[in-house]
Amino acid sequence: MLQGPLPLLIILFAVFYFIIMRPHSREQSRRKAMLAAVKKNDRVLTIGGIYGVVTNVHREADEVTLKVDEATNTSSA
Repeated sequence: MLQGPLPLLIILFAVFYFIIMRPHSREQSRRKAMLAAVKKNDRVLTIGGIYGVVTNVHREADEVTLKVDEATNTSSA
């Protein structure tokens, strides 16, 4: 059996990969698929907690426009 710091480093890297890196990449791919599926008239909740309806999607510019208030016709880019 190997002795010294090498086996410990390998085990540490494996734990780091399975606890941090793998779930992060899975979450990133899920988020990317969700953003690619956004279309006009979808109801969404922003990260800031604002509910809105998608009024325009610019895929090339990575920009989505939301209507957040029907009464005043307020929108947010």
